[in-house]
Amino acid sequence: MINIILPVAEMRSHLCFWDKLSLLWLIYLCSSNKA
Repeated sequence: MINIILPVAEMRSHLCFWDKLSLLWLIYLCSSNKA
């Protein structure tokens, strides 16, 4: 059971990281478009 939960938790943390990265990228694109 633990062998299944651990990889899922790792995947979730990586997804969270990429979500933040893409959010920053979107904000950067929007601000550069306004300039």
